Amino acid sequence: MNKFRIKKYEIHTEKIQSPDGVRFVLIADQHGISYGKDNCRLLDTIHGLKPDAVLVAGDMAVRTQPDTLVTASKLLTALAEKFPVYYALGNHEYKMSLNGELREYYQKYEKALKRAGIHILRNTREHALFGGDRFCFYGLELPIEYYRKPKSPSLMQK
Repeated sequence: MNKFRIKKYEIHTEKIQSPDGVRFVLIADQHGISYGKDNCRLLDTIHGLKPDAVLVAGDMAVRTQPDTLVTASKLLTALAEKFPVYYALGNHEYKMSLNGELREYYQKYEKALKRAGIHILRNTREHALFGGDRFCFYGLELPIEYYRKPKSPSLMQK
């Protein structure tokens, strides 16, 4: 049986003024895995954590397996019914979006997520208010040459 990990971090900063604080759940590297039927175990766990928003750090699917987009779409759409969802693509989604054979599958996936109200961050940022505090979420896609391990070029600072 597949298991997922929960790690809790508490960050204290004067920038968050809400007396109740703000709670985010971060999901990453699901790679099309389902925890129970339609991810019921993962969904129940996230609902129990009562986040203000769900942040997705990518790799929800496997770049060569378009069927994993279905699992990811069901999970994210279900989350978007209860929480704001901000999604920055991982290398698997990015590569699928560039692949001529798989691009159409990815485009349908992204359109379905947008229709569900999910904020897709592709080299963009979005501002949001939670508990009266302002947040800015960024999604950055690196050019494809940075995903050619071990021959990826070094990132340059401007």
